[in-house]
Amino acid sequence: MKLRKKIFQTYLRELTEGFDIFYYSDIGNLNLCTHSHPYYEMYLMVRGEIAYHTRDGLLMLKSGDILFIDEHEVHCPILINPNVPYERITLDITKDALVKLSQGVMDLSACFYSRKHRVYRFPLDVQNSIRLTLGKILSLKQTKPFGYDLLVNAYLTELFVTANQFINDQNTITPTDELKPNQLIAIVDQYITENLDQDISVEELAKFVCLSKYYFMRTFKNHTDKTVYQYIIEKRLEAAKSLIESGTSLTNACHLCGFSDYSCFYRAFKKKYNITPKKLLVK
Repeated sequence: MKLRKKIFQTYLRELTEGFDIFYYSDIGNLNLCTHSHPYYEMYLMVRGEIAYHTRDGLLMLKSGDILFIDEHEVHCPILINPNVPYERITLDITKDALVKLSQGVMDLSACFYSRKHRVYRFPLDVQNSIRLTLGKILSLKQTKPFGYDLLVNAYLTELFVTANQFINDQNTITPTDELKPNQLIAIVDQYITENLDQDISVEELAKFVCLSKYYFMRTFKNHTDKTVYQYIIEKRLEAAKSLIESGTSLTNACHLCGFSDYSCFYRAFKKKYNITPKKLLVK
C-alpha cells in the first residue's frame, strides 16, 4: 500500500489514542515554529534541507536521521531551503502508552529521556528497519484492518525495542555537521522573520545558532556585507513596506515590525526607500 502523505497544519495538543503517526510533506515554511508538547515524539527525517533546534543545540539533518523528543522539550525545525520538499515521519506517543507496551520488562521510553543526545544517525540497516516498521504502523493507522489493536501494539513494541537497543551501538553516531554560511544566513533570516514584532539582539541570535557572539558577528558580516543590526533593520523595513502597501495603518505597521519609536521608523524608512511611509500609503 502506498503511504498517504499530508501537508502539516498544526501541532497536536493531545493524543486521543495514546499515539499518532503522520507522514508530512511540505514545500515552504508552513506553520513551523518553536514548540513543545505533553507527549514523546519520534521523528524520522526523510528528505529536505533542515536544521533542527533541540537542547543539544542546532544540528543539520540528513535523510535517515532520527530525533527523540522528550515530553515538554522545546524544539524547532528550521527550513534551510524552502524550495526543496520537506518530508518526515513523526510518531507521537504518551508515557502511559509506552508503559503499557513495556509490560514491566523494560522501559521503552528510555530513548526519550535517558540519553545524552537527541539526534541519532543509526547504521543503514537499522535505519531501514526502523523506517519499515514506521511504514507498517502508518499503514495500519490509515487502513484500520482486522486485528488493528494487536498489530499496532506489536509493531510499536518492535520499533521501540530496536531504538533502545541501538542507541548505544558503537556504529550509531550523533550528527555534528556544521552549518555552512548560506545555511547560517537562512536560519537567521527565518528567526528574524518569525520574531519581527519582538526585540532581537545579537546575543539572542548567536545563542540560537549556537555560536559565540563575536564569531557569529564576524561570520555574518563576511557573508552578507552587513552587520547583524543592519540586516535586522532592513528586514523590519521590508516587512513594514509590504504591510503599508497592503493597506495597514502606519502605526500598526511600525509596531508589527518591531519599531518601538515611530520617528526612528520614519527616518529609517525614508532613508531606505526615498519616500515617507505616509506618501507610500497614499500612493
